[in-house]
Amino acid sequence: MSQYLVRRLVGLVPVFLGITVVSFFMMHLAPGKPTDAVTDLNIKISLQAKQQLIKLYGLDRPVHQQYLDWLKRTLRGDFGVSFKDGRPVARKILERIPVTLTINALALFFILLFSIPLGVAGAAHEGSGFDHAVTLFVFIGFALPTFWVALLGLDLFGVRLGWLPVSGLNSLWAERLGPGPWMMDRIWHLLLPVGVAVFGDLAGTSRFTRSSMVEALGQDYIRTARAKGLPERTVLYRHALRNALLPQITLLGLAVPGLIGGSVIFESIFAIPGMGRLFFDSVISRDYPVIMGILVLGAILTLLGNLLADIAYALADPRIRVSEGG
Repeated sequence: MSQYLVRRLVGLVPVFLGITVVSFFMMHLAPGKPTDAVTDLNIKISLQAKQQLIKLYGLDRPVHQQYLDWLKRTLRGDFGVSFKDGRPVARKILERIPVTLTINALALFFILLFSIPLGVAGAAHEGSGFDHAVTLFVFIGFALPTFWVALLGLDLFGVRLGWLPVSGLNSLWAERLGPGPWMMDRIWHLLLPVGVAVFGDLAGTSRFTRSSMVEALGQDYIRTARAKGLPERTVLYRHALRNALLPQITLLGLAVPGLIGGSVIFESIFAIPGMGRLFFDSVISRDYPVIMGILVLGAILTLLGNLLADIAYALADPRIRVSEGG
């Protein structure tokens, strides 16, 4: 296993470099320049000032030289400074990560908490009224546009009923509260965005679990377990679910980068200062250092998520083993 992990980690290096090359060059192919947001809206800026600003940002050099300079800095842990406000990119990202990580981790936790039991129950009662009702409910959530569900939630629970706050992470007076009330106020603000995220993503995970469970329940070892007189709950959760979790492991591996990738829709509608809004604002203003910093972080998490998924496969299914030499 150790040799396998070393080979996989070494193999991730060229993949990572390929991702950065494609991202960097595609970013520069987009129309417009980072200086446009400053110069095009100010008629007093002369052509010479525009050229000096382009030179200051290093945009007057060939793209491949810009990439090599960026790669050297990045390998030293320096993501550069933002074109927009001159702040270090790493600091801007670190300020936004906790918010987005909290929201997406909570959403993922509740998605798994509800979707796995729903999928198991649907497979155990395949074709029943309960199975059809659950399928209808989760596919309604899957079919409805996320932004529309978020707006409906804001209108119903925030405006008409007044039960939940409609924006932000805390109330205006939250700083005057103690640690306990402050935390309750934060949880109160997160209920609506997390609930919308769970409702929209519940269908995919529960349907994956159901289809995998249906296939697992048809296997010979399940019939043998039932013939031995084992309780149905033991058959479902100890024998069938272990094999049905393999597709979920793949989904979890792909969900790792989403923990910090955030959601532009959620964070824009609910006015949440997270990574999604930072990335969106950076794309709009063509803030190349911030864009590449977020893309690099997402690429690293994606590659590590795939690696963790492969390892989890071997741990979840005893038939899958990676030998020391293969």
